[in-house]
Amino acid sequence: MIRSLLLACTLLIASTAEAQEGVLDSQFGILGTGRSVYGFDIPANGFDSPAGVLTDAQRRIYTVGLSADLNNTVWRATLARLTTDGLLDNTFGNGGKVVSTAVQGSFLAQDLARDSLGQLLVAGSRVFGDLTQGDRDFLVCRFNTAGAAIDFAAPTNNHCRSIPFDLGGNNQDQARIIKTHTDGGIYLVGYAVDSANFATAKIAVVKLTSTGALDTSFSGDGKLAISYPGGNATSIHDADVGADGSLYLSGSVDFSDNLAVLAVKIKADGVLDTSFGGDGFQAYQLDLGAVGFRDDIGRAIALRSDGKLVIGGSAATALDQVNAFVLRVSATNAGFDASFGNAGRLILGSNATINDLVALSSGQTAYAAALTGSGITRFRIGRLGEAGHDLRFGAGGVTDISFGFAQGFDTPREMVLSGDQLVVMGLVNKTSSDGEFGVVRLTGDAMFRGGFE
Repeated sequence: MIRSLLLACTLLIASTAEAQEGVLDSQFGILGTGRSVYGFDIPANGFDSPAGVLTDAQRRIYTVGLSADLNNTVWRATLARLTTDGLLDNTFGNGGKVVSTAVQGSFLAQDLARDSLGQLLVAGSRVFGDLTQGDRDFLVCRFNTAGAAIDFAAPTNNHCRSIPFDLGGNNQDQARIIKTHTDGGIYLVGYAVDSANFATAKIAVVKLTSTGALDTSFSGDGKLAISYPGGNATSIHDADVGADGSLYLSGSVDFSDNLAVLAVKIKADGVLDTSFGGDGFQAYQLDLGAVGFRDDIGRAIALRSDGKLVIGGSAATALDQVNAFVLRVSATNAGFDASFGNAGRLILGSNATINDLVALSSGQTAYAAALTGSGITRFRIGRLGEAGHDLRFGAGGVTDISFGFAQGFDTPREMVLSGDQLVVMGLVNKTSSDGEFGVVRLTGDAMFRGGFE
């Protein structure tokens, strides 16, 4: 009888654990911890800076970033693939890893996407000469799913495509984001410095065809450089693409040394959509802190299938203090969606910065934030409903994750869905001079099934 009761209790506990949503997946990572940590270390103890992540239909995970080389005077683009169990996949590249070659010089890889044929696209910039002062061009390189370089068809039959803006100053052009569209188009989004000493820069966008050629249906020549009306300084951190090819950007705009959240909408032909905010730009000032502590930054944006945008980021409240926030607005006119949170806004509290988010097919929003407290920074992964955190997820709607190294500095960079499970990738500092890639996977439930909107 006692044995039967123990067996029943064991089965109940196991069933409860399996039913728990948004906790570390015991079928993933090192020793079933739900975590995976790895580095490239070129040379030994070199610094790795994670940037982007995606998954495939087999639930394998690809990551991209950059790693220091030659006494930190050169940076290499670094690709890796993990198995469904969260371990480096030895069938990809060299032991699960691919490193850009010396021929490419410094490759400041920033993001990762998949093209219309399912191949991997790595975006960033190529640096000519000095790492900090030298000329930079947008750069996108193509690899197959085994990690081998594969050529674009145009214009030079090379696996990398370099695109300059060269507007002035040091001619520094940096692609930060890559997005693809169902028509095969490839968008690169970043900035182009247009004055000496890096004083000002324009928002810069490139659209390529699936073959790698500049798409002349976009802005006439495939390239667009724009400034905020009035010339205020801007910074773009994320982008999403609509079914019609419209491009949505999020970032910040500077108003007299106070930053406001910035959203931008560009139509498929490379023209600003003036129905969005009146001129294609919309600034949102949350102003949670006193004067001097009002920097609001949009770091993530996602388009929902119902025509709404969700924007996440950080809002300063005091010196070295920020609150995470999520806004929901119309993708048509940029107006707040009053049915969400407090008149379209959810201020999440805590000293946290949302770095990425995903619009779920359930109508909810999942986010990854860097949570700071007690001298450490860790991953916070949360799930939001219409009025706040979904209490069925994690503990009180959030799951906080530390990788356990003494440095205590773990910062999420990007998140994606793998089947019905959330995967979050970011920076894990083992020491002050040794940063590694850190990946976690959480348990899912039926709400996640269906993936992105």
